[in-house]
Amino acid sequence: PTCKAGCKAKLIVHKLRDDFLTGQHRLRITYYYRHTGHVLGDVNDFQHLRMTDDVRARIRNLVRIGLSTRAIRARIHVQGERAGVLFGEAALQRDHVPTYDDVYAVSHKYLAKTMRLDDDDLVSMHMWVDKLLVDKSFTVFKWRQQEDKTKFALGFMSPFQKHSFRAQYDAIGLDSTYGTNRKKYELYTIVTQDPITMKAIPVAFLITNDHTVTPLQAWFTHIKQVIGTPR
Repeated sequence: PTCKAGCKAKLIVHKLRDDFLTGQHRLRITYYYRHTGHVLGDVNDFQHLRMTDDVRARIRNLVRIGLSTRAIRARIHVQGERAGVLFGEAALQRDHVPTYDDVYAVSHKYLAKTMRLDDDDLVSMHMWVDKLLVDKSFTVFKWRQQEDKTKFALGFMSPFQKHSFRAQYDAIGLDSTYGTNRKKYELYTIVTQDPITMKAIPVAFLITNDHTVTPLQAWFTHIKQVIGTPR
């Protein structure tokens, strides 16, 4: 594990030829004891060790209930801090101090396995529309370019987003993120302001591989029909 820190300390065991007269097994052990690039036994040194399967399973469970990577890391760190206070720093283990990258790697692998219904992003996306969004009363918008059937747009709003959109018209914005996957799909997000937290919340999403204004115009028209005209 210390290889990640660039440490050269190691233990090498060579099996030698057995003693023919006594029948004893013979080994030659070489120990390079100088540790470099880290402090042996320090809490920060834990990050170079492997997490146990138990904490990986716990991270997956927290991802399943919707916690973010930062929230998961913070929750696990709190338990580590409690263990340190109650039993001293020596009680801390690798599982108590996962890094952001540790949690992200586990959650990304889990989400890719459970959320991707097909290796093709477009096929997977449409399968989710048929399997989940419509069943849960999501408002779905579909568009295809007449001249080029490979150009598409898919928009959706959850019931909560629809309610938030109707309730808060004072501040509406449009955000765009390019290159969200290997096929360079573009993600448009309509945001409004939460009246309690005063922070932006997404109220509608549109995924498209057409970078013209045409799918946006069709999407806006669809939203106006669903939401209605602001009072």
